[in-house]
Amino acid sequence: MADTNNSRILHLAANGNVLANWNGGGTIKKPRGVAVDAGGNVYVSNTGVNRVEKYTPAGVKIANLTSFGTGPTQTKGPGGLRIAGTGTDTVLLVADTTNDRIVVLDLTGGAVATFGTSGASGGQLDQPQGVAMDPASGMIAVADLANNRISRWTT
Repeated sequence: MADTNNSRILHLAANGNVLANWNGGGTIKKPRGVAVDAGGNVYVSNTGVNRVEKYTPAGVKIANLTSFGTGPTQTKGPGGLRIAGTGTDTVLLVADTTNDRIVVLDLTGGAVATFGTSGASGGQLDQPQGVAMDPASGMIAVADLANNRISRWTT
């Protein structure tokens, strides 16, 4: 769980008890999204420093997957995260809130795709916050905050 107010990640048991509490050695600032891959690695949208980071299940940082900017592996104010796909086709979907787009990365941070542009028309986003994917159809749903809608995208 991303604890934005306290800049930390909490690992909770099913009953709500805290199993672990970590903050990346003090480097996590306003986390907004968390995703976990099949190997237990934890992906964090470290919104306060404009990047997505990868951690071990114990909270040890492995890598910065994005940096600040507008390029294919750069983000501004990253929000919701989602692991999608299986095996070698597994990707990380990132709601790149300030850039008004979705960034798709492989699990090592390599660029796969980006989609969405700024605006309110079809194919456009304004402050996307969350992202989900239907594994059966491949349909991607985006919580498009400033447009007050859920945008649907096909893969």
